[in-house]
Amino acid sequence: MELHSERGTVTAELAIAMPAVLILLVFSMQALSVQVERIRLISHLSQEARAVARGENSVEKITFEGKLVCVQKTISNLWNVTEKQCARAIGL
Repeated sequence: MELHSERGTVTAELAIAMPAVLILLVFSMQALSVQVERIRLISHLSQEARAVARGENSVEKITFEGKLVCVQKTISNLWNVTEKQCARAIGL
């Protein structure tokens, strides 16, 4: 019987490394989904800010910064994401 046999070491190394790989994969997928939601939020807010600036829509969280109308919104997934989009106000 050999005491220094390397038989089964690949299996043991895989068993040790697999949870770390899975955690990294799950974290990466969550970060990607947060970025996708952020892009959707930016698109929605920019359309909403332009509509408010034209006077077609009213939103609760409107701020005025000079001649800009700004709309801000926060979404909560894994992390809180806050975005603000502004549009030039027409007629102000």
